[in-house]
Amino acid sequence: FGLWASTHQTVHAGNAEDYFDADLFLGQPKNIGLTIDWFKEEMQKQKRLSGQIDRLVFVEKDEGPVGALTLKDLLSWESKIPSAVVRPRRKGPAMKIKLIHPDAKSSAGDGYESIKQRFRSNGDPERIVLVSDVATTGTTILHAVELISSAGGRVEAAFVLYDREERIPHADTTISAAEKLQKHSVRLAAMLKAKQMKVAIER
Repeated sequence: FGLWASTHQTVHAGNAEDYFDADLFLGQPKNIGLTIDWFKEEMQKQKRLSGQIDRLVFVEKDEGPVGALTLKDLLSWESKIPSAVVRPRRKGPAMKIKLIHPDAKSSAGDGYESIKQRFRSNGDPERIVLVSDVATTGTTILHAVELISSAGGRVEAAFVLYDREERIPHADTTISAAEKLQKHSVRLAAMLKAKQMKVAIER
């Protein structure tokens, strides 16, 4: 399944006992089919919850274009929903948002302008489903949500292939990625969850 039992250093939660490699998982054609079927079911559920979805946005992490980003064009084609890529931690002149939209102004002659990437449709916020490979603490996903919000969009849900179900300290208790995102009105949907996988392995 692309799941490794190892001591893995995560970005925001220290060491983890499991490592989900979405690239290995998606190297099996049957897993791509399973992912597409799950994605379609979750999209139908999301549309019942929040109405129309205007755009799919995929998260590019520091490691580069890995994981769910390899599904970007296929999921966009299957759903007929346009897509974009966000790179929350990009520094320098590289674009943090890679997006084609009808309001982008072109340049003529010497009159060059900086293009503002905006998640707006007819003046209204685009309703967005965010797609990533793994949820650990939810911090990276939340950074992407904030970037999209600052560009005028509204993230309705985040879909991930694997939820580690890590809990991190929060106030006087602990909090999961799903709970953290829920505080920002974002529903987290995961195709695979750590507890489910561990139960399956033990059986």
